[in-house]
Amino acid sequence: MKRFLPVFLVLGLACTQPMAQQILHQHLVTSISAMRMDSIRKARHVPRRLAPVRYGIDVYEIEYRTTWWDGAPVMASGYYMVPQNCKKAVPMMAYNHGTRLQRARSFKIGGEETICAFFAADGYAVVIPDYLGLGTGDRKPIYMHAATEASATVDMLLACKSINPALGIAENGQLFLTGYSQGGHASMATHRYLQLHPVSGLTVTASAPMSGAYDMVGVQGEVIEKAYTHPGYLPFLLLSYQEVYHLVPDSGAFFKEPYNETLLPFFDGNHKLNELSAVMPSIPGAVLNEQLLLAYKTDPENVLRKALEENSLLDWAPERPMLLCYCKADEQVLYRNAIVARDSMEARGSTVVHSRMAGRRFAHGPCALYTTIYAKMWFDSFRNGSTKGKSGPAWNRFLVSLSKAAYKKPKPPKK
Repeated sequence: MKRFLPVFLVLGLACTQPMAQQILHQHLVTSISAMRMDSIRKARHVPRRLAPVRYGIDVYEIEYRTTWWDGAPVMASGYYMVPQNCKKAVPMMAYNHGTRLQRARSFKIGGEETICAFFAADGYAVVIPDYLGLGTGDRKPIYMHAATEASATVDMLLACKSINPALGIAENGQLFLTGYSQGGHASMATHRYLQLHPVSGLTVTASAPMSGAYDMVGVQGEVIEKAYTHPGYLPFLLLSYQEVYHLVPDSGAFFKEPYNETLLPFFDGNHKLNELSAVMPSIPGAVLNEQLLLAYKTDPENVLRKALEENSLLDWAPERPMLLCYCKADEQVLYRNAIVARDSMEARGSTVVHSRMAGRRFAHGPCALYTTIYAKMWFDSFRNGSTKGKSGPAWNRFLVSLSKAAYKKPKPPKK
């Protein structure tokens, strides 16, 4: 296990050398008028108070230089959404997206892009990193790896700040960090990194990690031997950590037959996570080499356990406000990740960590909408002058409560 300390030191050195001046390419992907944004809001039956549309938005694709896990320079990509013709100084916000296995992506208003678009339409400049190895970036993805999630986000923030003058974007000095699912992990990793390794121009105003796996060994580790809706997360995680930590002699050694042959072809960058999950048993650990699984469960010094511990995010005390958003019925990222993270941070002396249960009945998918609404109301309170963060206007919270009360759980598809 001696390799973990050198890896940590290499990552720390790599991440403290921002490469933002090496923006490689930018181009306008699309522009969406305020009228069009408002029609999208109406079509989704979202009250204007919860998603005000003050501006149209411009969406840029950015390619920029960042670092691989070992400090080598690589190219990464992402989208940058900015309000059109905005005369006011605006806050910067980094939004980290959820798990994506397929490399290619194209911009559309749907899912998390919609979330980001409404932030931009209300006057936020929104940075959306693809992470390493996704989008048009170099190499292959490294999933749930805290150091490179943070470095890719920090370097893209700096890259976008460098082009703000040319885009006519004036900054008000505020920086918000948020993201959902893997993005919750990535936004917390970025907040931690910026606290431990301050970067000029990137002082966190507040963060709102949403439904992230912050306790990789304890809480989230429970799903390995239980029926799980997306078992494909596990091989994605193992093959990513193999790249960084070289846990086994070859990638196939993670899996027992026939999975040592059938799973690896899904990691060519052309497959989606649900395709991978569809060829797996519902219990993720059922694909693993039995000896590897036993060692993970019984040996405190097991290399996989140590890698997961290194990428958990419980070992720090935030100094800038943080709101942990979650849903009680989340079947993919267990809600206790947020509770354990909050308690751990408070035990280390933090007094600025808050938690918000966005709903008791929401599964992982619908939870994203409600956690985002609470995160935005919290960010808006800082934009309106709060220094500690507020839960949002009473009328807005009432509208959210009405929406939650009216929510009907989707019926499972007929077999």
